[in-house]
Amino acid sequence: IIFTLVHQNIFAALPIFTLALFLTITYEKTQNYFIVVTIHTMHNLLTLSIHMQATLCEMTDDEKNIVLIKKGIYDS
Repeated sequence: IIFTLVHQNIFAALPIFTLALFLTITYEKTQNYFIVVTIHTMHNLLTLSIHMQATLCEMTDDEKNIVLIKKGIYDS
């Protein structure tokens, strides 16, 4: 429950709580903290990539070019 509350997102409460339960059970069965950290990291990377993809889909081509120019990836 504390893990869920720390994230402060009511819409993600159930998935985060489910992840917390899964991580807890995984640790209890394996007694291996590295596995739990790896699963949590993979979950965060997956969530971030989905969020970034959704953001890119909402951007116009001009907005995408501006981002790439600012990052020095693309010359106009």
